Amino acid sequence: MDTVYAVELKHTASEFPELFALLQEYSHPIAISGNIVVVPDLDETEICKVISISAKTFSGIHPLLKFESVKANALFTDHAFEAGGYYFLFKENLTAFSITDSQKEDAKMALLEMEEFLIASCMSDGQELFFADSSQKQLIKGLCLAYDIEVSFFLLDK
Repeated sequence: MDTVYAVELKHTASEFPELFALLQEYSHPIAISGNIVVVPDLDETEICKVISISAKTFSGIHPLLKFESVKANALFTDHAFEAGGYYFLFKENLTAFSITDSQKEDAKMALLEMEEFLIASCMSDGQELFFADSSQKQLIKGLCLAYDIEVSFFLLDK
């Protein structure tokens, strides 16, 4: 799970191709999706920020989690996107957890109830990670308590 950055612009590549050509010339984008340029680090965000401010099209910078493969749920497009062969989840307002101890059937039932608010899941270092909006953290804890499941939440700020 790698952290990368989205530079959000006020225009798309089709609306302002000259800007996107400059961004690609002076930075190293991982992917471009609509009005978002994904770059690997904060140094690259600064380059994109300076160029896009000069063009009066800078909108913001957002930290992302980058994955090669995820299982996208119904809310995926509200909190994430796919571009350049990768999946990107916005870290802002995101919580991640894994199930650490449970009976298989109990975990299955709890996940069935959580399905309506889970954003995505993926395998990482041999364990399945689940992602949801951070506003759902208490609900997740409550469901896990009801189904006698132990979970571990991850700090995504690192």
